[in-house]
Amino acid sequence: MLEYVNLLNETECLEVRYQIYSIRNLWEQLEPLLPFFILGSPIYKQAKADNLKLYEQKIKVFNPIMREHFRWLYEKLSNALAKKFKKPTHYLKTSALPGFHILIWDDDYKLHPSWGVGSPPHCDSQYKLLNSETLKEINLDKVITFTLAVRVANSNCGLDMWDLHDTEVSGLSQTEIKKLLNSRKKTFYPYQAGQLALQSGLYFHRVPPFQIVKPGDERITLQGHCFFSQDAWHIYW
Repeated sequence: MLEYVNLLNETECLEVRYQIYSIRNLWEQLEPLLPFFILGSPIYKQAKADNLKLYEQKIKVFNPIMREHFRWLYEKLSNALAKKFKKPTHYLKTSALPGFHILIWDDDYKLHPSWGVGSPPHCDSQYKLLNSETLKEINLDKVITFTLAVRVANSNCGLDMWDLHDTEVSGLSQTEIKKLLNSRKKTFYPYQAGQLALQSGLYFHRVPPFQIVKPGDERITLQGHCFFSQDAWHIYW
């Protein structure tokens, strides 16, 4: 369900972290007072199925900045995916470049004990927000979600995954989905700094709880997706 590819060494991870902090003014806090930020313009946050204008505006601002600071990383990522899948790769020009999820400690953390419960189980259906022409080309048997760990706070940094596919829950209520999740096997996949984790995104998964537990802890990951079409893998976020 999940595969690892070694991508960065320790020095390269530190360089990525340095570049992320050099543009901290561009981090976007997802909720007031919670130490969870994004750097970049993910389609799951910016776009709506009937309106891609905000996403397109964000791309024009962020893509040049992200390319300036992380060009070498994007080249390394693209080459690694091409080697893994034995097909050409490129970055989708109409979409955002991969960006970062950043979880850090701050003094407000202790005020929000619910922050330790992890994210809700979900599947990555962000591809449905791509423009209609692109969407027609997507084969769901060949979609990938990737996570590159840059900093891991502790051994709890990773991904919980359930043996439950998105196609199995079509038309079900949230109560029915929860019941199914409780009946299926859950596996924890740990992250290691410098490793690229690959999965389809269409099996239920979540960020596990208790990622940030003491001052100085960080959980920084590069996030993105790709799909196969016209004999190449197309990368976006």
